Amino acid sequence: MSKAKILIIDGNQTNRDVMSTMLSQWKITSAIAASAEEGLRLLSRVADQGTPFDIVLLDGSSLGIDEEAIWKAIRDDKRFAKTNLILLSSMRSHSEAEIFKREGYGSFIIKPVTQMVLYKCLIEMLGLEMENGNGSEKIIPSEYPQRSRPDEVA
Repeated sequence: MSKAKILIIDGNQTNRDVMSTMLSQWKITSAIAASAEEGLRLLSRVADQGTPFDIVLLDGSSLGIDEEAIWKAIRDDKRFAKTNLILLSSMRSHSEAEIFKREGYGSFIIKPVTQMVLYKCLIEMLGLEMENGNGSEKIIPSEYPQRSRPDEVA
């Protein structure tokens, strides 16, 4: 997982710091953008260098933009063909999550984002295996742990 490159696009400085700290604990390279425009510039620059981001963590609600608009901009650009999107949101339902998945979003996490939920989501998005506690057996998470509401992760 340490070879993954992740872009965090979030309008809230605290959220960017928290997500960046979580990723650095797993030795994941990350970059941050405070706006959709900055995020698209970073995506373009890195892709043009031949090393595109693997995943974009997007909290469109904190940016005051339409999440679908930025995702379509990412999805429609061939340079980002292998870049997955994880949408972070505080107000979505399970049915909306299914719509976003059909539209091409990689995953959807209801905030607040816990380390375990993010970790398992990243493992799944990157197609990796996760070691169980004793390291003797590998498990692949098929779904995220239940949270207080059944629609919090899709």
